[in-house]
Amino acid sequence: MLYFYYRRKDLKLKDFSVDIVYCYADNNPERQKQRESLIAETTFKDPVEKEAIAPQRFNDYGEFRYSVRSVAKFAPWFRNLHIITATPNIAWLRHEGDGHKVFIIPDERLFPSKKYLPNFNSGSLETRFDKIPGLSEHFIYFNDDVFLGNHVTKYDFFTPDGRCSINEMRELTPQQFLSIRFGLHKKHIINGLNAFQKKYSPEKGRWGAHQAQPILKSVYRACKKAFAAECETTARNRFRSIDDILITVVLYPSYALYHKRAVLPERDKKLSHIYISIIDDLGKNEVSWNKNPPSNIRLIPLSKI
Repeated sequence: MLYFYYRRKDLKLKDFSVDIVYCYADNNPERQKQRESLIAETTFKDPVEKEAIAPQRFNDYGEFRYSVRSVAKFAPWFRNLHIITATPNIAWLRHEGDGHKVFIIPDERLFPSKKYLPNFNSGSLETRFDKIPGLSEHFIYFNDDVFLGNHVTKYDFFTPDGRCSINEMRELTPQQFLSIRFGLHKKHIINGLNAFQKKYSPEKGRWGAHQAQPILKSVYRACKKAFAAECETTARNRFRSIDDILITVVLYPSYALYHKRAVLPERDKKLSHIYISIIDDLGKNEVSWNKNPPSNIRLIPLSKI
């Protein structure tokens, strides 16, 4: 995911600190060994769950490094950077500099017992953000494949009065959604939509686009409490499972909007963004890009950044 943003001027802005949160899964030999051992002892309840252990899901192309660099360059106003990981030493990472502090959060610190570990499920980790020590009330969750492409301010993610600004929420009727090709990620979205509709009965289900997610910690905690059973089920799944929910993609943004702790920006104030699908075959990526290049965007090889 690549983002290109513009600046927006707002009046009467509320001041607040904003942290950045990442989940990082390094594909080092020790983690590979743990993963293979866990796969051998795991019974998958549905064939579609095998998507969770596909080799490409664990490949590392260095995108996390460039994502962090883009945040440091284009959003230097953030306070602290929190990285949830099972890899304590990231060689290229500076833990202090430019007024920022980087905190490595061992994933085992977020769970109540070792029964949840080792964990290879980002959805599981996303249910534990409120356990990050010292996390600010306002924070933005970045996936490791989300990049900033221009300068942004905190008010591109939060309203002047401090609520979340959800850049894009997709909305479909149940019939429209069921027509989408089935897969594990879609099943996770369906689970979240079903849980939310059962409790609050909206006419349509909503879920966030793959993007940087602004979050209020107090609202996140309230959302977790409202969907405690679903979050606990997901937290216990050490690989992505057929019964997972996506709290950051479905439950949190839907809950925050429903309780008026988030807004959808007006069309002319939405952040400009583009989704780029990358596969292991780099040649096919280039062919795909050249056939249908996004307007006004030039692809730059990572080696030249």
